Amino acid sequence: YNEQQRFNGLLVSINGQSEIPIPAQMFPVKTGGGSCTFIGISKEVSQSMPKPFSSCVDVAGFDSPLVREFKRQNKTYQQNVCFEMCKQKILIDACNCSFVNFINIYNTHFCFSGPEMACLNAVNAKYKDVYTIDPSCLSMCPLECNKTRYQLTTHWADFPSPGFRSAFRRQFSDTVETRFAEAGVAAANI
Repeated sequence: YNEQQRFNGLLVSINGQSEIPIPAQMFPVKTGGGSCTFIGISKEVSQSMPKPFSSCVDVAGFDSPLVREFKRQNKTYQQNVCFEMCKQKILIDACNCSFVNFINIYNTHFCFSGPEMACLNAVNAKYKDVYTIDPSCLSMCPLECNKTRYQLTTHWADFPSPGFRSAFRRQFSDTVETRFAEAGVAAANI
């Protein structure tokens, strides 16, 4: 529940068990009170031949501090996550804290104080947008040959249904509190 925006609901993010989720790049499914969300997920796996047949690299034989971090954590290597880890490392080296919207794999505290936020803003100012990749990251984060993508399909319906609503009101009596509780109920079917 978000008091300032008067929003209640559920945020669902989809990724593989061995993948590191990226808060800043998640494309979540939002559900709200008074609705039922049906989520269909399809998984697409692609494999490419490594160089010289394509621009991807077999990361099993590639060495960089960031690729080693994936191996240390026993996580599936993903170039976009590697770029985020690299950005986080640049911020930590410059500001001695980590940005709350990036993954915190280096066990540092998040930047909250005035000087820390000023440092973050100064470091971020050199990038034209959130998708700009620091040149130092390019050599440490090769394009992977094996990729997994998830495609989501969502549909919504009112929840609770009229039948459920009637049963709910009979069970708990028709009061203002009951109607308020109904508005805050959500369901997700995945």
